[in-house]
Amino acid sequence: MSNETQTAETAAPSSTPATATPAASTTSTPTPATAPTAQPATPESTTLLGGAAAPAAPVQGQPATPEAALEATPGEQPASTEPVNYDDLQAPEGAEFNPESLGEFKALATEMKLPKEQAQKLADLGVKAIQRQQDQFMQAVAAEHARWAEVSRTDPEYGGDKLDESLGLANRALAEFASPEMLKLLTENKLGNHPEIIRTFVRVGRAINEDKLVSGATKPPVRDARNFYPNSNHTA
Repeated sequence: MSNETQTAETAAPSSTPATATPAASTTSTPTPATAPTAQPATPESTTLLGGAAAPAAPVQGQPATPEAALEATPGEQPASTEPVNYDDLQAPEGAEFNPESLGEFKALATEMKLPKEQAQKLADLGVKAIQRQQDQFMQAVAAEHARWAEVSRTDPEYGGDKLDESLGLANRALAEFASPEMLKLLTENKLGNHPEIIRTFVRVGRAINEDKLVSGATKPPVRDARNFYPNSNHTA
């Protein structure tokens, strides 16, 4: 009995209300998750592949992009976009630019965007090449003139031992028929050495000389009144 009474008393509610502490539920109400705060990316946390952050600033002296690294050449300065003026190109000493050729060269240099220094070097090279060609041409002409003179000295018709006499006849023909312009042409262009020119004037000189010899050997008949009146007794 004593055990039952003690049990009953223990089970009876106390007069002082007990503060009820709710037991923890095994099913908890979900609470909204707090989104993680975005942290600013640092140069160490970025990558070139797939990184959204701006690339780190390039080191001084290096190209900013891979493309620039391919195009950049050590020691080379970027070309200027301003057009180059080639009006003050200078011809080599003793030479002159041909205006038409110079205009064509300037147009080409502008199209190729040549620096002034390179354009001047090319212009010098072109002028020197033309001068070399002209010198070779003049040497060839002088050699041809010398060949004309040698052929004339040995010509079988008027050369050899007859050369001095033949040239005397040719010079008399020139003096009588050639104009000052003709004489200038023969002298300046060395045509006076050409075998066929000399041959022509030698023949003209011989023809003139023969005419003078014939006219000097025969006197013309005297023409006076007695020729018209043969039976007249008039005496001079």
